[in-house]
Amino acid sequence: AERVKEPHKHDVLCGRGGRVNVWPGNVAYRRVVEHNKDKCRSLSNPHKRLLARSIVDAVAQQDPPGRFLQRTKDKKDWLNIGYNPAVHKTGQALREKNKDESENESDGGESDEERQVEAAVAAKAGRKRNPTLPP
Repeated sequence: AERVKEPHKHDVLCGRGGRVNVWPGNVAYRRVVEHNKDKCRSLSNPHKRLLARSIVDAVAQQDPPGRFLQRTKDKKDWLNIGYNPAVHKTGQALREKNKDESENESDGGESDEERQVEAAVAAKAGRKRNPTLPP
């Protein structure tokens, strides 16, 4: 597995805690997952997996490419968990119950990274960006 000294803003950090919760890549990832939860509930299992894959692909298609990283046991580096574990993690996130709207984002705005990920997911799914989201 690829070792990473310092994650960048598009990386999704796996784990728990303050840094993970506020990391820009995680904020954008959670927003896209939350936006797709209702749609996911109405899909068949093969289509649910395709949706999870499209979200992981969208993270990876950013510039620089986003990765799903897990802290090493010695806490010195990060390891790229790879594609299939990232799809599995995304599938789990899509199945979680919706959180209170106030917990999703403090200012209610959408960052450039979030718009970029949402647009990439939309393009991968063959549709236009959701016009109900703020520009």
